[in-house]
Amino acid sequence: MTNDPAKAAALAALRKEETCASACVRAMRCLLQQDWLLWEPETLWLEIDRMGVDVPVGNRAQIMAARNLYTTGRAWYDAHAFAAMAICFNNEEPLNFGIEEAPVHYMNWAVFEAEQIYRELESATGLPDFDREPSAYVAVQMYREGLVLAPEHLMFADDELVAYFKRNDEAMARREKVKKGWADRPKSEELLRSPFPETAAGVQLARLAAIQSYFIRRRDERLKQLAPLKC
Repeated sequence: MTNDPAKAAALAALRKEETCASACVRAMRCLLQQDWLLWEPETLWLEIDRMGVDVPVGNRAQIMAARNLYTTGRAWYDAHAFAAMAICFNNEEPLNFGIEEAPVHYMNWAVFEAEQIYRELESATGLPDFDREPSAYVAVQMYREGLVLAPEHLMFADDELVAYFKRNDEAMARREKVKKGWADRPKSEELLRSPFPETAAGVQLARLAAIQSYFIRRRDERLKQLAPLKC
């Protein structure tokens, strides 16, 4: 136990299974400064255990994914690492074999989280670009889910997505309708209360709205979780 309010808030955050990756990282910084980035996983968990917290498996996965994002940078260029990060940053434990199929709404949120975490750890405004392999992976997942336009935080893979149907005039025309319709709509919870036309383009807009709704919910939760971590 600790009498330090900042450390107490950090320990409380690590205990909760619903804590987002950004809050887990901030909590680790509150407790161990930047040193934790260089420690072996076993040393990290032993140190936190001495503080009276058994970190849930999902949070351990998030913490290690965030650590690797900064120390190895594999998620920026390797599809397997990107997929694992996307799963971890949505409070799930990734598989230990093969490459997972992360849903588009998971990836859209995870990329936002990755960028925020990298900025905090790097203390800089510049971000690495996602390389060809993660972009191709994201494009495949979007295509499999039937999207013709990438959501905001996956726009780095939008050109790759278009490549799947650029010779299809009908699909390209639908994309232009969706692009215009999406640009005209609010990107807040009001979006879900807006009616969508019962057309192919309307279905696309509804899918983007669902992805955006998930993002808004996670973003709001993130802000609440970060608020008590004053360190």
